[in-house]
Amino acid sequence: MMRERKMAKAPCKPRNTFILDHNNIPQIQQVCHDQSMRWGKKKPRARTLSYYYNSTRPFDLIDCNSRSGACQYRGTAYHKCIIVGCSNHSGTGDPVHFEVFIMQSSKASCILHIFLATLFVVILLHSYASAATWNDFKKRHIAPGPRNENLNAFCDQMMRARGMTERQCKPLHTFIQASTFHVQQVCRGQSTHWKLNLFDSTRHFDLTNCLLRGGRPPSNCRYQGTAANRRITVACSGSPLKGKPIHLETTKP
Repeated sequence: MMRERKMAKAPCKPRNTFILDHNNIPQIQQVCHDQSMRWGKKKPRARTLSYYYNSTRPFDLIDCNSRSGACQYRGTAYHKCIIVGCSNHSGTGDPVHFEVFIMQSSKASCILHIFLATLFVVILLHSYASAATWNDFKKRHIAPGPRNENLNAFCDQMMRARGMTERQCKPLHTFIQASTFHVQQVCRGQSTHWKLNLFDSTRHFDLTNCLLRGGRPPSNCRYQGTAANRRITVACSGSPLKGKPIHLETTKP
């Protein structure tokens, strides 16, 4: 299925979740209509995703995880509730993004998860604010300068230099190839607020994604590097006009 849906071409997508066909389309659409509870809000992006909804019923799922970075996958079956991004919040939207499935499977526990997940995110982001720093972020993610033509060699070198292969080979990491000034601006107005202290950049950045191919720590971790140009979502610390990134949450088109 990963090959059929074109998610098993280099670089192999590390993970994807399929909702099985016997959960028919109208049932899945109902998550954005009335068989759900609102989980969070997101600023509209190109008039698509604006709200997350937590289903109140479980679905049959297959979760596909890559093995050792290769385009071979291990499938695990689940019967779980899901969180999806919906095209609007008027009760007539359609699912446009699969966010995550919830480990609880009963209807009551799906609803309880909304409260627990929100509390967990607040605690997690508070821990980022108290433990992570701008200097940590720079060391982990910012690699300014021209793009290295050999991205595999770039990833091998940078992952070692930035301490990501000391105890184990980190499976996936993203470097932002931009100046510290431009990255800081994401926390100083050149962004849209997503939720809590997370902000989506309004500009696109040159990125290098490093996916583990194999090897052993600390000096023989081998990576496949791929170039991308995407927006970044970061956690910010400090005031809106003087904030600094402290955590890279994700990247977006």
